[in-house]
Amino acid sequence: MSLKTWKKEFYPIPADKCPKSKAIAHSLQKWTGALKKNLKKHGCFIAATSVDDDDDRLLFGIDTCAACQHYLHGDRDCSECPLYIVRD
Repeated sequence: MSLKTWKKEFYPIPADKCPKSKAIAHSLQKWTGALKKNLKKHGCFIAATSVDDDDDRLLFGIDTCAACQHYLHGDRDCSECPLYIVRD
C-alpha cells in the first residue's frame, strides 16, 4: 500500500479539478481517508503542506480541500462552506 493506493481510494481527482456540485462529497471522502486507520492501512501520514508524489508515504496538506476551492473567500473565511455551517 502507498500514497498511490490511498489516492485511488480516497482522492481520485485533485481538489481543484472537482466540480462544485461534488465538492462536499469529495472533501468528506478525503477526510475519511485521513482517519488514522485509513492512513495506517496505506502506510501514509499527513504533512503540514502539500507535497508531491516523490515520497510514497506523505499524504497531503490541509490546503487540498475541494470545498475550500469553491467556498473559501478572503483570508481563510470559511463562513459559506456547507461543512463549516453544519459544524456549528
